[in-house]
Amino acid sequence: MVRPHRYTEDEVAQWRQLLDAGRTLRDLAEHLGVSDSTIRRRVGSLNRRTGPPEYDITPEAAVTEYEAAGSEEGAAQAFGVSRSVFRHRLYQAGLRDTDFHNR
Repeated sequence: MVRPHRYTEDEVAQWRQLLDAGRTLRDLAEHLGVSDSTIRRRVGSLNRRTGPPEYDITPEAAVTEYEAAGSEEGAAQAFGVSRSVFRHRLYQAGLRDTDFHNR
């Protein structure tokens, strides 16, 4: 026997509208008192990124900001990201620690 869904199709459609308007899965799930996976299961494919935000940090901009700030922490703050995100973007761009530390 299949258990009936707890939420109506109208409610799920409203969730889709909220997500399309920019609300995050986590925020919506907390508001409704359910898990992220419940929202994902009911909404289905969102055709959008649901993980951490993408940051547009070019290797050149990262190195320039690092030189101006004098530290990874300062450069990360200038971009509005954590130090680990800043370092990861440099790593993804193929820069190693020695590529930008020894400048």
